[in-house]
Amino acid sequence: ANGATVKDVHTPELAHAAGLADNPGFDLFSRRPDGSELAIEVKGRAQTGSIDISDNEWSAACNHRDKYWLYVVFNCETVHQLLFRIQDPFTELLVKERGGVKISSQEIIRAGKDA
Repeated sequence: ANGATVKDVHTPELAHAAGLADNPGFDLFSRRPDGSELAIEVKGRAQTGSIDISDNEWSAACNHRDKYWLYVVFNCETVHQLLFRIQDPFTELLVKERGGVKISSQEIIRAGKDA
């Protein structure tokens, strides 16, 4: 809707083709007409529950801060999906600093913008 060009970069081959490092730590790379860029990590759950964020994804979230978005979709197996978009999840959701981090659905709902 904003005229952005969005590229799937979730594999090393796709990331490399988009001019990024092989494992950028996010799934989608968005470039808007004004030149601004967004890194978007997408997570989906069949129902509502915790999600896993890898070390690489947390690192990318930390490095990109306000340009990094986490999109979480709950209830993917139903007609009542819920999308939450969280800008700068490193700041909004960081629970602990060791390995991957599990984020509760309550934290996602609190920090997210319901789409």
